[in-house]
Amino acid sequence: MKQLYLLLIIFPSLFFGQQIKFNTLTTEDGLSNNSILGITSDKNGVLWIGTWDGLNSYDGHTFKVYKHIKDSANSLAGNVVRDLVRDANMDIWALTDNKSVSKYIGENSFQNYRFEKEVVALRLSGEGKPLVTLDGSKEHYEFNGDTFVRVEPKNLDNENVAALHRILHKYHPELVINQVMKDRKGNVWFATKYNGVYILPNKSSNVHSEHIEHYRYDPYSKYSFNSNEVEKLYEDDFGNIWLGHKDGGLSMAYRESEKISLVAPHPVHFPNLPNETIRAITKDQKGDLWLGYYNQGLFKYDQKLQTYVAFEIPEARLNKEWNRIRSLFTSSDGSVWVGTYGGVLRINDDRIHSYTAEHNKLLPNNRNYSFYEDDHHAIWTACWGGLAKFSLKNNSFESFKGQDTLRQLQIRKVKVREQEVLLATENSGLVILDLLTGNLKDITKADGALGNSIYDVYKDPRTNYYWIASLGGITVYDPNTGLVKNITEREGLPSHMVYSLLPNNDDIWISTTKGIAAVSRSNYSVLSMNPEEGWQAAEFSEGAYYQDVKGGLYFAGVYGMNYFSPNSINFFKEQPKLQVRVDQKSFMGTRIEKSYGENHLSVAITPVSFPKDPNNRVVYKLEGYDHAWETFKSNPIRYSDIPYGDYRFLVKNALDESGANTVIIPLSIKKPFYVKFWFLVTISVFLLVTLGCIFFQRNKKALGYRRELERKIQERTQTINRQKEELITANNILAEKHKELSDQKNQLLNTHLHLKKQEFEIESFKTFVLSEFKEPIGKILDLSGKLKDEDAIKNILLVQAGTLTNLLMEWDFLNHVKDIGTSKKSAVKLEPILNQMLDQLNLNAATSNIQLHYTVQLKGDWIAIDVLRFKLLIKYLFFEVIKYGVEESNLTVDVTVEQDSFLMKVLSDSAIFTKNARSIQRYSPYFRAVDTLVQTLEGTLVFNDKTNQQEIRVSLPVQVVAKDAIVQEEIQWRHLKLEEKMQSDKNNIVVFCEESDYLSCRQLLFKEDHNLFFENSVGAVSSLIKKASVHGMVIYNAAITEELIVLLQQAKDKTQLIGLPVLYISEQIDYSLQEQTMELGIDAFIQLPARDSFIQKRLHGLIATRKEYLKDMSKFQLFGIGKDERKHLSPNEKLLNKALEIIHNNMGSTSFNVQELNEQLQISKIKSYRIFKEVLSKSPSEVITELRMQKAEYLLQSKTLNISEISFACGFNDPKYFSRIFKKHFGCSPKVYKLKKTA
Repeated sequence: MKQLYLLLIIFPSLFFGQQIKFNTLTTEDGLSNNSILGITSDKNGVLWIGTWDGLNSYDGHTFKVYKHIKDSANSLAGNVVRDLVRDANMDIWALTDNKSVSKYIGENSFQNYRFEKEVVALRLSGEGKPLVTLDGSKEHYEFNGDTFVRVEPKNLDNENVAALHRILHKYHPELVINQVMKDRKGNVWFATKYNGVYILPNKSSNVHSEHIEHYRYDPYSKYSFNSNEVEKLYEDDFGNIWLGHKDGGLSMAYRESEKISLVAPHPVHFPNLPNETIRAITKDQKGDLWLGYYNQGLFKYDQKLQTYVAFEIPEARLNKEWNRIRSLFTSSDGSVWVGTYGGVLRINDDRIHSYTAEHNKLLPNNRNYSFYEDDHHAIWTACWGGLAKFSLKNNSFESFKGQDTLRQLQIRKVKVREQEVLLATENSGLVILDLLTGNLKDITKADGALGNSIYDVYKDPRTNYYWIASLGGITVYDPNTGLVKNITEREGLPSHMVYSLLPNNDDIWISTTKGIAAVSRSNYSVLSMNPEEGWQAAEFSEGAYYQDVKGGLYFAGVYGMNYFSPNSINFFKEQPKLQVRVDQKSFMGTRIEKSYGENHLSVAITPVSFPKDPNNRVVYKLEGYDHAWETFKSNPIRYSDIPYGDYRFLVKNALDESGANTVIIPLSIKKPFYVKFWFLVTISVFLLVTLGCIFFQRNKKALGYRRELERKIQERTQTINRQKEELITANNILAEKHKELSDQKNQLLNTHLHLKKQEFEIESFKTFVLSEFKEPIGKILDLSGKLKDEDAIKNILLVQAGTLTNLLMEWDFLNHVKDIGTSKKSAVKLEPILNQMLDQLNLNAATSNIQLHYTVQLKGDWIAIDVLRFKLLIKYLFFEVIKYGVEESNLTVDVTVEQDSFLMKVLSDSAIFTKNARSIQRYSPYFRAVDTLVQTLEGTLVFNDKTNQQEIRVSLPVQVVAKDAIVQEEIQWRHLKLEEKMQSDKNNIVVFCEESDYLSCRQLLFKEDHNLFFENSVGAVSSLIKKASVHGMVIYNAAITEELIVLLQQAKDKTQLIGLPVLYISEQIDYSLQEQTMELGIDAFIQLPARDSFIQKRLHGLIATRKEYLKDMSKFQLFGIGKDERKHLSPNEKLLNKALEIIHNNMGSTSFNVQELNEQLQISKIKSYRIFKEVLSKSPSEVITELRMQKAEYLLQSKTLNISEISFACGFNDPKYFSRIFKKHFGCSPKVYKLKKTA
């Protein structure tokens, strides 16, 4: 017994636990120094702290520091504040280090009192007056209201401190006690120099003072203080105990925090607990607590070791999912049920049974979040994907009605009430299962609930209301009438995310992500616990809550577990004291009077409390101005333009229902001078006198005005009569002028209308002539043909009618020049075309006796332009200029090509053309056609008037064809290994034409000894002539473009052993085209129509020449070329050919990709990408995809395979992905493409 007694005395924390929690404030929080020498508080509850470096005041929000200021009589006397007292008048006194004491007089000012000797002590006399003791003497001085006077001390000690010292020294004689204090509950606190603080509890069980609690610095606890050297103790007006440390700052013991126990990882007390979130709690029938952690498994309290130890789960050795605990439950048979990610565990003494979904068909899922035992001793298990029922009587899982309908639900909580199973789900709200029928009913946001993500549910037996804890708050729901109440943060919840609902008497206790609270079942009011007052953290965890049979509550979170008896929790706290400053001055309790010019108010409110009460709000109201109480949020509160009158500014705590502690500030706004009686009387008299004077003066002036007005009226009447006669005469003259102007107006309108419709009339005239003259002229021509004997007359009629017919047809054609088709650019040399047209112009000018001068500055480049429109433009322009030229006139034409622009300047000094240029430009059908052609060619046509000359400027954009361009080769799937597919005894001929001309061209070229390859892109042709042995190339009716010119240069390049014979077949009669093809090196030009035998013979002759060329080995030797064309390929091109061969061989492999290609080539990914980009300007993946798409296109056109078979044949293992890629490449799905091609 003696040993146990000694253990209780020496190590009380082993049996009683360090239950009081402390909060420490240091310089990091604003304190001026961490060594505390004195503590007290003023009438407003503000804490005053004396330190080695200044005096501090703390209102629960911020620190304010006071220090000595040199040459300032009202500053603190010294910076070392050795002690503090509050006298009977609630004034603060500070003992400093320079023979002085300082009294705080408000507004940051001090009254200082100096002594001849050093002051060694500052205390209060029996009457509560400041009393000082000087050094080296027994002199004592007391403050009498004005100054300090010497007194004889009476009884300076109010308590028997020595007797209290003896109690502690009885057990700890070595302690150095700095201060002893008895709090308002009778507990005795001892501040020691090196050993922290000791507490002698005032309990009936401790009548012999045998139990002493000891608190020391604990580096592993966040609720410990920072230093064991405790200098001062102080109890504030709110019942909080403050500890002043040396080098440890200021600590506050949370009031009643000993009622809340804490279990958290600690290397001494709980060394085995992991530093991880707790997810489940239960207590077995032996009273031992079980804790389930997020990933670290299961822990159980060991009463022998007095700590928590890990409970080994055998299944977790092979599968770590068994250590992810989500729920714990103790059933009536004493078993502890454990829900994990790996399955369900049933622990009974040393026996462990595991249940998994793989071995139990009635267990829907291995993830289990909740257990519940009903009245029939069945264990209901909430799974992440259904619900299970286990019978303790039968020791097996059982099915139930509606079980299959729950497999889609992620269930967090299950509870059973009579025939209802309440299910809290993740996304489906509260689901209620009727066990009799198997029917489901839900309560969701559509029914008024705050959310569909539910964490807990409780059915109140008093009202049958459902309490639903969700992501949005708490919903109270009546199953008969619907929504009763929604409780959110606005109603006082710490957080909108509510995890638990635990009933206790009239309250429902909840845990949230921001703390613990209790909700009244009767009025739904919320009382929250301050999350800083000893709790493991503000954030608690989902599922980590428990209520034992005695009503004790357990809540856990990210840093440990708290447990307490809810009946012992006292929500009542001392209400904050309200410190009010008006217009930046402390309110002294007197009425505030302001003139009307100062009808504004600025109020600052400081609620002083330690710590903050989360259930209280500070409200205010300017009575007579505000209609309702406003909640205080921040300083300052401002009012402006307050009407005159009497007001009261009220400030109180919202929990102060009686209003006994309301701060009342009377306020008067004086009337402005202009509403006072004397001012109104003075103004009234002044106005009456002023109005009388004005009335008299007005009557006097009115009489004079009247006489003067009569005289002026007579004069004015005579003038008006005279002017009237003049106006009558002038009016007659104006009437004649008006008639004359009306006639001119009508003439002008007629002229304007004629000019406005002139162009329309010309067009109408043309239309009339075309419609009316065509038929008669046709008849004339018919009748002329019937004249047999009169040949002369017949010829004359035919010539004249033909001339008239040509003119009419010309008009008709020029009107349709804009409809000659889409503009298509062709590569052409402009110089031959222009020379030909200028020669014709020169001939026409000589016939008309016009002097023509022209210059052409062209470089002989190939130009991309719409040749048809260009010829028509030049032809019409020259024709019209010659037509309006007169004899001996001069015509100058200058043609140049500068910076991708064709420029032509035409200058004429013909008098007819110069004078009528605007009319000709407007009405001439040729010039209108020229303007249309210029616009189509995106050029400009400008007429410039010069002295006796008319200038026409034509500018057209052109594109010079580059001679050294490179054809971008297109790798085609059908070209790969083409040599193996071709018959060696046939001629291989590539045909370049539009896809629409394939059939026409095939009819002309088909022959048994020919292999025909049709391509419609220059890149595909370039690829083919490089990849296969081609004997000839046919170009069918293709426009001469820049790419085609480069292709022809490549085909004729004998350094690469190509030198292909080229045959051009044209459907159009165009001799200039024939001339161009000759310049481009085309071997033969055939103009359709032509016999197919002629075409075959011409082609056969070219191919024979080609074969002789290839057989002539001397040519190869002449140029130093070997027979193997691969020798002329660069290393990159050789490597690329090898890559294409690999791609072709693996085209149908679904696992073939760029990585496998690089491995077979034995090159890096970067090098592979660079080679493909250098040679083909495409990445390897783009080439593989393109070749697969080409193969797919071929199979869709010519095979009977379905889409899935084609996708696998092209190397795709997913037909849907193949369809997406095909649609991206061809613009439609494979199915649509196949229908188009087979239609």
